[in-house]
Amino acid sequence: MTGVLLAGGKSARLGQHKYLLPFDGRPLGWHLLCRLRQVTGHQLIVANDPSPFAGWAAPVIPDQFPGRGPLAGIHAGLAAAPDDLILAVACDLPFFSAPLGAHLGSLAAGGEYDVVIPRRGQFLEPLCAVYAKSALPVISRQLCSGDGRVSAALDGLRVRYVEQPERASFGPDEILFLNINSPADLARARALWS
Repeated sequence: MTGVLLAGGKSARLGQHKYLLPFDGRPLGWHLLCRLRQVTGHQLIVANDPSPFAGWAAPVIPDQFPGRGPLAGIHAGLAAAPDDLILAVACDLPFFSAPLGAHLGSLAAGGEYDVVIPRRGQFLEPLCAVYAKSALPVISRQLCSGDGRVSAALDGLRVRYVEQPERASFGPDEILFLNINSPADLARARALWS
């Protein structure tokens, strides 16, 4: 499995790049890449500017569909990955759990599913999920149609949903999937981090 750090977002609401937010004196993206290294054999960073990642010891891959959102990042990671599976993680999930990532990967390893994704009620967590290379044709068609919604791509794929009881041992959802979109989110994440 290849770990893919999705670092291509515009961070418009926060006003700064999320992957560079300092936590314990290191950029948040660096911490997440270290966690991906615990459970994946290879790692990639999806971003259109490689310069901030010098010294992070992971190839930086650009989107092939710029401006199409996270689905374009997932596509770029799948297309470039040397493995059949990718564990895609957004750069603004400070409490991403490497053991949860390993669990998602184990569910995808049998080849029965194109996507293994946590689901919280009606909400999905597509930026902390495992995707198989078999998903690439559907995702490519979706992006070529101009629709960058991950949920629309899932309609044509074999999806294994991972519900809360199955992942409860990895931590509470409000922490695992806390993402940073505002100064208030950042303050909460830093308080929880400490």
